[in-house]
Order: sequence, then structure tokens, then C-alpha cells
Amino acid sequence: MDKLHIFVCKNIAPELVYLVQKNAYTDVSIEVMDTDCSKALLGTDELIKAVSSVAHSENVRIIGSVCVRSAELELAGKFKLHNLENCFELFLNKGILNTYISQGYYLISSGWLQHCWETLDSWGFDETSIKEFFRESAQKLMYFDTGVMSDFEPELRKVSAYIGLEYEVLDVGIDFCEYFMKSMVSQWRYEKERLYLRTSLARLTRQTADYAMVFDQIASLTTLTSETQIVNSIMDLFNLLFSARTIVYVPYFGSQSGEPIVYRVSPVQQAGITKDDLDFENCGPNDLRINVRDKEKLLGIFKLMEISFPQYKDHYDQLAAFLSNICALGIANARKYLQLQENEIQLTELNEQKDKMFSVIAHDIKGPVGNFVGLTELMKSSVHNSDVVESDELAHMLHEESIRLNILIGNLLKWSAFQAGHTAFKPKSCNFHEVVLHVKGYIETQSSIKKVVFTAEYPPDLAVRADQHMLQTVLRNLLANAIKYTHEHGYVKLKAIPTADQMVQITVFDTGIGMPNTLREKLFMPGENVSRPGTKGERSTGLGLLICHDFIKKHGSLLEVESEEGEGTRFTFLLPLALESPVL
Repeated sequence: MDKLHIFVCKNIAPELVYLVQKNAYTDVSIEVMDTDCSKALLGTDELIKAVSSVAHSENVRIIGSVCVRSAELELAGKFKLHNLENCFELFLNKGILNTYISQGYYLISSGWLQHCWETLDSWGFDETSIKEFFRESAQKLMYFDTGVMSDFEPELRKVSAYIGLEYEVLDVGIDFCEYFMKSMVSQWRYEKERLYLRTSLARLTRQTADYAMVFDQIASLTTLTSETQIVNSIMDLFNLLFSARTIVYVPYFGSQSGEPIVYRVSPVQQAGITKDDLDFENCGPNDLRINVRDKEKLLGIFKLMEISFPQYKDHYDQLAAFLSNICALGIANARKYLQLQENEIQLTELNEQKDKMFSVIAHDIKGPVGNFVGLTELMKSSVHNSDVVESDELAHMLHEESIRLNILIGNLLKWSAFQAGHTAFKPKSCNFHEVVLHVKGYIETQSSIKKVVFTAEYPPDLAVRADQHMLQTVLRNLLANAIKYTHEHGYVKLKAIPTADQMVQITVFDTGIGMPNTLREKLFMPGENVSRPGTKGERSTGLGLLICHDFIKKHGSLLEVESEEGEGTRFTFLLPLALESPVL
């Protein structure tokens, strides 16, 4: 069995070895190169010889950055080379990574930590020189915790003391690296399948000249990546070979069949699919059935009805068995290509989610925490000076800041947990009045301070079918936002009305500042900057609306928004009317 051999340095090898074991990649092997960022590659000729002795060039991937740059041109001509600007791009988005580097962090991986003493010793510095070197080149150590090294703290503390720099730990997790590796492995497997398809076609071409017409048509299959295109191309070939009245193809996905595709030769017969067309069990004497299988897995069935020249039926049966393998290769290849595209989309979505979370952490949580430090310093001074009035004001400011930070962190945790699929969805019959009372307790202080009138209108016995915690979170965020962007003496209203189709229309609207079209269009896009200050300068991240959008979507509904600048804003969504009694 062919294996994919991934060559990496020892500093990033532990994560890739872990992922090979976790995902049971029996066809992947991690090979460790004797190099790191502090020295050049161990020798281009030596590496090429070592790599070539392990595997063919098409089964080799080399991942590196500085360590492979000097040999980049020669290596790239022989092997597939992933030349990264920095190997830590395997764990974190490049933009955020460069931010940490520009702030003077010296980045450490689990692999570096495991071999740190060997590495430091190879530099030839004594302890004094090491400290001086790091003081001149870095401000602080940053350990990337991917989760593969559980007990890293004792060793990290020893290294920190020896080098003379404090350290921080960044919980990057393994997901980013896993999607990178899945994409690489999927691409390699996909290329192997394409190579196998080309090899099979080339071998079969040499078997007999009688198949020349078949191969002329089949050669085009290697350039097609859509199953529908491949099936249509195969049906054209079948029409040339067998001259059947009607050709039907039904795809299979496991035990489930898909939508049939019908090819009719005669224009007179362009009617809809008949019962006989789909009767694959009872084929007539002049019909031909071709099962398309990939490694015993049924991919689809072709049925050719009323073929011409039935006296050559035996020859057609042999040809059909041969063509079945070709069809299987093409269709299986198309489905693998589709899976590869879906993996790339997932990687992009994960990247956007990480960017959003780290952006919130770097910009919005850092501010309140800094305010906490400043306020506590001022409180120390006022207590020392026995200034009771100032201490009381500072305590109030500290309390307000803590409320904002608590809400922000709560929203971040809820959103990240939901994106990761860790939020349970438990819809039940909910008493809407009790939900409103719960939410009202959170916003009363905010509305009172801003002198914004809040009212709620709904039938007293109204019950909706929803996840109660998600619904409370949605209403709390929508109402808090409405108050935030409404001027003093304005009003905010919550309204719930049952509809004729046993749904409940829930609306939150205000008389606030509204929003421009450009902002409204980006409200529910992760990674877009939609934050802006409230009417009294209140800060915002826009994360609350993302949570509302995702939670409402989980209920099978849409969060719709109407707004004009200076005219206020209206958010609306639908939930099913609960017909049973509310569950306590």
C-alpha cells in the first residue's frame, strides 16, 4: 500500500504524529528531519537521498520554513514543498501570528519544549550568554498549547527561568492543524485516485484496438469533476456503443438512491420517466444493466433499454463489465473531489471563526481588563487618602465594567461553544411570560439608567416551542442592543403575536438611531466589524447578534432586520406555537 510520507522538523512533529493516530491514517507516516529554525537544512543532497530512499516523490510532502528556504528551488523541482513563512501557521492564522511576533514574543511548540535542552546546548551558549541573547531578541515566551503535551508546565517553568524571560500560554488547540493536515491528506489521496484512473485507462487502452472508440470518449472523464457531467459523458458513449432506445442512471449513496437521469435517443420519447424505466430487476432480453461499484460499494446503476443488434449481446455483456470499472473510477473520483471541496470550505469557516474569537479577545476583553487594573490602582490611592466619596464612585465604575466584561465573556463562550457543536439543543414548551420576566431582570437597570421606556405585549397564556435558554439569550441580547442604541426618553418594545399557521411572530423594535444599509448587510457575517458605540458611548463587539442569528437558525427560523438611520430598528423571527402545556 502506498503511503504519504510527511517530512517535518522535530519542533512540529508531535502534533502531526498525534493527528495520524487520532484519525487512524494508516496510509500516512510522519518523518522527522534533523533540523530546526536556527540552522539550515541538513544538506540538500543528503535530504534528497534520505527522502528518495523512503518513498517515490509523489508520496512525499515536506513542510518547513526557514529550514528549507536555502534548498527551496532544488527541492521544489523534485518534491511537493509546503514552504511556510513560519511553521506556527500550522496552529494559528498568519495575521494573528505576525501580531504576536511583532510584539516581541518568542514562540514555543510542544516539540521545541521536548527537545529544548538539546537545542540550547547545540547553540554553544552558556547560561549567561543564553539570557543575554533572549533579552536582546525577545520580550516574552509564548507557548502554543495544542493539547498534545499534557504536563508541559514544569518544563516550561524551568526553561523560562534558564532563559530569563517570563512566559504565557496560548490555548490554540489542534483543530487548525487538523484541517490543514486533512486537506493535505485528502489532496494526496485524490491525486492518487486520479493517477490510478489515468494508469488504468492507459493499461486498458493497450488491451485491444477494438476499444479505440471507447477510450477516445473515456479520456475526457479525467478532466471532469462533476458526477452529472461524467454520467452524461458516459451516456453519450453508451449511445454510440449500444444504440439503446433509453438509458437511465440512478445514483446510490449508501442504501439511499438519488434522482434518476434519463437519456432518450428518440425526440419522440422525451416524456417523463415511466415505471418500466425504473424497474431494474426485470430487464428484457434486449436490455442491459450495468452496476457501478467501487471496492464493492454500489455507486449507481445504468439501465440500457432495447439495445440495437441484440445478436451481439454476449459481446455487449463483456464490454459492459469492462465499462463498469471505468464508470466507477470516474464517479468515485467526482465524489472524492466534492468531498475535498467541502473540506476546504470547512477549513475556511474554521479560520473565520478563529479570527473572530481571537479578534474579540485581543481587542474587546483586553480593554475592560486594562480598565480593571487602572480602577483598582485608583481605589488603592483613594482608600489610602481616606476619600470615601471617590472610593464609592470608583467602586461603582468597577461594578459597571465587571458587568460588561461578564456579558462579553458569556457571549463569547456561548458563541464559540455553539460553533464547535458543544451547545445542546433542547426545544420544549416554554411559558413566554416567564421567559420575559427572566430577561426583564437583566435589562431593567440598563433601561432605568438611560431613561428608556420598555414595554412588552403578548397574550398572558402564550407558550412557544423553543430551547428556553437559547430564547432567553436571544431576547436579552436584542433588548440590550435596542436600549443601547436608543436615546433618553425613547422606547423599546417586545411584541409576540400568534399567527394563523400556528406560529408566533416575535418582534423587538425601538425608536433609536437605526443603521445604514451597509452595516445592516454585514450584521450576521463572522469576521466583519459591525461594532459601534451606543447613544451614551457604550461599547459593543457585534458578537451578541451573531449568537442571536445562530440560535434562531437552530430553531429553523430566520432573524430578519429592518432599519433606517434615525428611524429605529426592528428585529423579527418566528417560533412554533406550543400546543402542549409548558414544561417546568
